[in-house]
Amino acid sequence: MEMTNIVSELKKKLAEEVQKENSDNNVILFLSNEIAKLDENQVRFSIDAGLINRLGKELVGKHENCCF
Repeated sequence: MEMTNIVSELKKKLAEEVQKENSDNNVILFLSNEIAKLDENQVRFSIDAGLINRLGKELVGKHENCCF
């Protein structure tokens, strides 16, 4: 199956699931992730909040400049 057909089919299934009165969030998440994986024009990543917090504290040279 061609990539555009696969993405179209996934989008159709996602739209159908969202329209349901009792939609399954796991199905919505799965379909959304599959669509995102197939998008070659976007780069996605995630960062742990603890890492951001640590980097923020270590980038401040003086404690007086910090508002933690």
